Amino acid sequence: MADCECAQRGHDKAKRNDLRTVGLAMMVTPGFSIPLIHETYPGNRPDSKQFLTMMGNLKKRIRKISGKDVTITVVFDRGNNSKDNFDYLIDGEDMPFHYVGGLKKNQCETLFAVDKSQFTPLEGDGLEGQSTFRMSGFEAYGQKATAIVVDNPKLREGQLQGVMRDMANASNRLEELRKRLIARAEGDIRKGKAPTVESVTDSAKGMLSKEFMASVFWFKVTSRKGTVNGKEKGFPLLEFGTNTSILNGIIDRDLGKTVLFTDRGDLSDGKIVTSYRNAWYVEHGFRQMKDTSHLSVRPMFHWKDERIKVHIFNCVLAFRLCSLLRLELDKKGIQASTDVILDEMEKIKTVDTFFGNPDKPTKVQTFSKGSDMAEKIIGIYNLKEIYKVR
Repeated sequence: MADCECAQRGHDKAKRNDLRTVGLAMMVTPGFSIPLIHETYPGNRPDSKQFLTMMGNLKKRIRKISGKDVTITVVFDRGNNSKDNFDYLIDGEDMPFHYVGGLKKNQCETLFAVDKSQFTPLEGDGLEGQSTFRMSGFEAYGQKATAIVVDNPKLREGQLQGVMRDMANASNRLEELRKRLIARAEGDIRKGKAPTVESVTDSAKGMLSKEFMASVFWFKVTSRKGTVNGKEKGFPLLEFGTNTSILNGIIDRDLGKTVLFTDRGDLSDGKIVTSYRNAWYVEHGFRQMKDTSHLSVRPMFHWKDERIKVHIFNCVLAFRLCSLLRLELDKKGIQASTDVILDEMEKIKTVDTFFGNPDKPTKVQTFSKGSDMAEKIIGIYNLKEIYKVR
């Protein structure tokens, strides 16, 4: 692997640190996730650095196709945020791009604190029950642009489930620690290293390391005097509980909110929100290519950069063709995912039937019976005529 630059040890989201990682960057269309450009890069390169390379390639591609500079709005997630990236996007000397991105909470605490009475309801498909607060001239990454705070009750509900799950886990762990300390103080546990106030405090803090837990829970470590082998000794004990008012404040202030950042102040709040959420199509593309059923990039039995890049090129090409197939079928009234289409078509088999004289039989080829959707696809593309079957 010494001569391979693509496959590198890096941060693996699947926690497969035993494997080398190959980076894949893709730019896709909204709607059907049709790949426009892609690039293979070393797996230890941060996304924010690869972003500049992709934007440069996109500008070259646009100029080559259109012969001129055009107005483009790029949508990307928070993982690509950096001052260099924003500076490059708005560079007026090199075909500036508009952008719609997101901000992390620690970059816009004041926006999370805005009272809900100042929010305006959103209108449009998929935006029911949601509201926004807009602030012009908000500064981040050296840029002054429009910030949109989106309040989404469904997102809050999902996040609250996670918070409650973390609270239950933390409470169980703290209770187990409390019982162990009592057992040691009463002499039921004698083996092992004796805990101290400091060690118990550190353990409790570690149990509350998940987001919001240190704020929601309170704990107190006290010391009870006792005697061990005739010697007086202090035994640490633990008390803990939750603060309901703080939890309610977190639910109201922090949960269910997303902050977007864009230089397209001319767009409506609803358009900005839907544009940002269209980045989901990129994630859909990556999930499709990680799926081991169809179009799978993995496993990759190659050890040289050239072969790795050709392998990924073939996978992206297959994904592009399937995305275009979905687009065509959608226009014909067939709405289905790539996996469903391929699964249904895979069930169609070619059947050879022989008639007449056994020495010189007549062979007739037919397709096996497929689902209603598969039969429609066969008719749309005249597959029986192409493959000369009945």
